[in-house]
Amino acid sequence: MATNISKVYLLTTPLEDDMKNTLYFSNSSAQHSYFESMIGKTYTNVSYQSDTRTFRCRDEVDTIRQYNYIMWQNPAFSNKWFYGFITKMVYVSNGYTDVYFDVDPLQTYMFDITINASFVEREHTNNDTVGLNTLDENVALGEFVFNGGAVDFGGTYNNKEAEESYICMGVTELIGPLKDNNPLTNNTPYYSGIFSGLKYMFFTNFDAVNKIINYYVANKTTDAIQTIFYVPKFYLDNSTVRTQAYEFEQDGQTSYILVSWVEPSMNPRYTSASFSRPSTVNGYSPRNAKLLTYPYNFFTITNNNGAEYEYRYEDFSGGPNFQVASSLSPSMCMKAVPTNHKSGNTNNSWGEGIMGGKTPQCSWVTDYYTNWLTQNAVNIGLEAGLGIAGAGASLATGNPVGAGMSLVSTVGNIIAEHRRASMVADQVHGNINSGDVSFSKNKLCFTYLPKSIKAEYARIIDDYFDMFGYQTNRVKVPNKNHRLNWWFTKTVNANITGNVPNDMMNKIKEAYNNGLTFWKNPSNFLNYGVSNGIV
Repeated sequence: MATNISKVYLLTTPLEDDMKNTLYFSNSSAQHSYFESMIGKTYTNVSYQSDTRTFRCRDEVDTIRQYNYIMWQNPAFSNKWFYGFITKMVYVSNGYTDVYFDVDPLQTYMFDITINASFVEREHTNNDTVGLNTLDENVALGEFVFNGGAVDFGGTYNNKEAEESYICMGVTELIGPLKDNNPLTNNTPYYSGIFSGLKYMFFTNFDAVNKIINYYVANKTTDAIQTIFYVPKFYLDNSTVRTQAYEFEQDGQTSYILVSWVEPSMNPRYTSASFSRPSTVNGYSPRNAKLLTYPYNFFTITNNNGAEYEYRYEDFSGGPNFQVASSLSPSMCMKAVPTNHKSGNTNNSWGEGIMGGKTPQCSWVTDYYTNWLTQNAVNIGLEAGLGIAGAGASLATGNPVGAGMSLVSTVGNIIAEHRRASMVADQVHGNINSGDVSFSKNKLCFTYLPKSIKAEYARIIDDYFDMFGYQTNRVKVPNKNHRLNWWFTKTVNANITGNVPNDMMNKIKEAYNNGLTFWKNPSNFLNYGVSNGIV
């Protein structure tokens, strides 16, 4: 059906009929002003074929080939402006060309529709606070890397002896000066609320420990020493520590040994460590804050003994903070627990802490033969005496063979015991298989390890977020006009209403469901290099 159109303009615009990108205007006046500024050819009272959407213009095809867009109005019916894509141009005859076009429903009906709450699959966020957008993006991450800045805390990680650790000896009884001058005021056998039958002494050097061991050996009470292990100083560095010097007489020599004590009823001692949030990803500064969250940026805490726990910066209020708790017992027991994690406190996050490695159970050597001899001296004399008395009784009864055998066997047994005792190597006590390797490497502690994807992958993902925003997966009214230059929206079964022909409405919905980018400034159309902050 042929009709006349009063006004037809040919334009050159950046818009394409795939409708993946379109221009945004705040009102119809701004829209009309822009398209009017792009007019290249003007026609009036042209013939329009509505069934084929063509009009015939009085121009050679080569003269108008550079135009890709059309706008028209027919005031005889309404004042509405229509916009469309030129799809092809066909030569008719000299001086005449048929121009084929399709309506651009997005521009033609931009101010006639309402975008209602819909399932928004992706869009550019209007709030890019770190930790607010954490939905999985299903993008390639590559391998994770360490970002430097590892921090050791809550244990022994510098000097194994006097600076950071005590050597603790647990004994079943105190002897000599240790017993006579014990400074403890509370002998309740509960350390950090845990019952213990041992009394603990603390030393800052190995020489003092060896002297105490030798003193126990000399006093025939070696078995009283049950354990020797290391204790990180932070656990005892409080007012419960009592340190004093003791004078020991041994082999004609006087030794002075410093011994520290703690009250058995001491409360658990804690230490804490805090870490700052990173602002880069493997050295790359992202434009999209989501890259500062998991799985692009995160950290782990390791106990350096085979256990490692993964944490997310966004789960902490402020910078991550950990409290290390410990209890005084052989090999110690330590646990690092987040204190400001997932809007909770230490008690709430106790199950998300990580246990520490055990401190080494030290070994110590005693002379088995000397110890056996001193411990059994009375028994040996008694046994020999009983053997001789038995022999005398046998002779008195007229049984010399029995007397000889009794005496010989008794003395022989004693000699045999001496022989066996003298052949037994010096005895090693304690356990040498705990956290020994880590301790020897100054790593018996917890270590904070910041990790992330590589900068290469971060840059790729950042560009992706620039173009298509974040995964949203919410029923909401799509964001609009919230960015400096552009924003992307992708819906599922978009809910759009308005006074629009059905075929045009279906195309508008299809554009939203396929994913659509709006551009505010025509001069920056498709330019992803310009700033696009939230407004």
